[in-house]
Parts: sequence; C-alpha cells; structure tokens
Amino acid sequence: MNWAKVYELFDELPKTEQFQLFQAMQTTLFPEPKEDIATLVSDIREVRFSGGLACVHCGSVSVKRNGKYRSRQRYLCKDCGKTFNDMTASPISGTHYPHSG
Repeated sequence: MNWAKVYELFDELPKTEQFQLFQAMQTTLFPEPKEDIATLVSDIREVRFSGGLACVHCGSVSVKRNGKYRSRQRYLCKDCGKTFNDMTASPISGTHYPHSG
C-alpha cells in the first residue's frame, strides 16, 4: 500500500482515531525525546568527578580553581601545570552549546 492510499484512509477516520494513530506513529518514529543539553552536561560532570576533582590530563588530585572563562570554572593542576574545565577531553569538549553553567 502506498502512502497516498494510507493518507486517504487516514482522512476517513474520526478525529480521535486520527490523533491516536498520529501518537502511535510519533512514538514509533521518535521513541525517545531529545535529551536536554543541560542534563547531559550535568551527567558528564557528575560521572567524571564522582570520586573527587582530579586533573583530566595526569589524574592528580592536587588541583586549584583558576578563574573562569565564558562562565565556566577553570582548574589548574599543581603537578603537571595544565588547565582544564569540567568538559575538557569529553565528547562535547570544544562544542558550542547553549548551556553555560
């Protein structure tokens, strides 16, 4: 059956059944709602530093706060001297996203 015939039959359904069919198709085609970027950032931060703040470059726990850049806290590792933030070396590192916190 082609889509034109399906649409014809769809048009013959009562409005309530059209809506039910639409919801079923929506659930099938788009099973999960898009995840909020703020939730994703929060999840990355939580998993990454669950055992405490540590340098993402060398693993040292000897780190200190080192100002902010674009509303994001920066950290300085006292052992290797490198700086990082909570998204450094993550899958979304360097991307532009609407969440700044």
